[in-house]
Amino acid sequence: SVYLLASFPRPPTVPIIHTSLAHLLSSSLSWNVYPEDLYIRGAYANLPLGRVWYWLIGPEDGQHIVLIHGLSIPAIVWKDVAPVLASRGYHVLLYDLYGCGYSDAPQVTYDTTLHTTQLVLLMQCVKWDNA
Repeated sequence: SVYLLASFPRPPTVPIIHTSLAHLLSSSLSWNVYPEDLYIRGAYANLPLGRVWYWLIGPEDGQHIVLIHGLSIPAIVWKDVAPVLASRGYHVLLYDLYGCGYSDAPQVTYDTTLHTTQLVLLMQCVKWDNA
């Protein structure tokens, strides 16, 4: 009988998965591109499926507008739109969807129910009845 022993130069490593930008090292270049203070009055909302990063900008007595980004780019996509709306008197809520930007990435199915529930809970958190 012939036996063959094989060894690998080093054991495989488990990749580090960052569930949101908030978990990156402070030296990460992502902080320069999309800083938490991109818009004023940013905060985390602790929702049942994880933390959600949001901003409220513009006068509090203004008409409420919610800006929701697409699935590929977080709320930075509104960097040229949100300040203009705020300067025109609107009270703007923008946030990172679950799994994007600074919001947590829960291990659930990502579908319209998840995103609708996230918005409803976030609006309750900021005490908005409608937008």
